[in-house]
Amino acid sequence: MKNGQNFDRKALFKVYLIGSISVSIEYLGLAVEPARQKSSLEESLMNHIATNERQSSLYSVLANDPDLCELVRQFVDEMPGRIQKLTAEWNALDWENLLRTTHQLKGAAGSYGFGEISPAAASLEELIKSGSPESEIAQSVASLVSLCKLVSAEPHQK
Repeated sequence: MKNGQNFDRKALFKVYLIGSISVSIEYLGLAVEPARQKSSLEESLMNHIATNERQSSLYSVLANDPDLCELVRQFVDEMPGRIQKLTAEWNALDWENLLRTTHQLKGAAGSYGFGEISPAAASLEELIKSGSPESEIAQSVASLVSLCKLVSAEPHQK
């Protein structure tokens, strides 16, 4: 627990979108259906994920550059490992490494043309530094992971 907040951090990463309307959150095997009254955290997480699921991909502004497209592709190829690392550090409440990984992602994402990720990482970084409640950090981790899952190395077609 951080700042006395009781929060099931492992449940955060068991959020699934089923179709475009029906949402189910799984807490260690116990499904929580949309008809049930949701906490503000659950509602916030579902709204964020539903919004991002409608967006198919997040494109790099550098993906169309023939000199940089291979670097962008490499960054995108390494993203699942970054997401796994963020998730593992969150689950372990490893604040020092989570802060470091978030800071690195903030800079790298911007450098590779994924400017939408940098503010989300900066927000998480600030929450960790300020000792914010776990529930706020959880929302920020979910937001960052959702964005990271959308990255695409393909050139953006206008």
